Amino acid sequence: MQELMLRPTIYRFQTCQEFVDQYHIGEGDLILTNEFIYEPLNLGCDVLYQEKYGAGEPTDVMAEAIARDMNPNAKRIIAIGGGTIIDIAKILALDSILPIEDLYDGKLPIKRTKELVLVPTT
Repeated sequence: MQELMLRPTIYRFQTCQEFVDQYHIGEGDLILTNEFIYEPLNLGCDVLYQEKYGAGEPTDVMAEAIARDMNPNAKRIIAIGGGTIIDIAKILALDSILPIEDLYDGKLPIKRTKELVLVPTT
């Protein structure tokens, strides 16, 4: 049995701009979010909108399509949104994820190679 323990660090910001300034969001970052959240930000980083890939609970098809469209050189995955966005971002932070079925079946190593920043909005 493999034991897993996570101790997240929680930060609170009064405004989105405070978050952007603290994390120096820009080139090399990939934001996964919804268009209505990101539209006012315009940060100059890579952005993928989850709703362009489907609605509702995350599916393998949705996650694989997002993974294929993401910049493979992204150093940091920033998820701003609800459960579907956060769940998909966790997968995108891994090194080898395609096909996702192989990841779930244990045929691909679970190795995180990108920093993961989660900003829940729910």
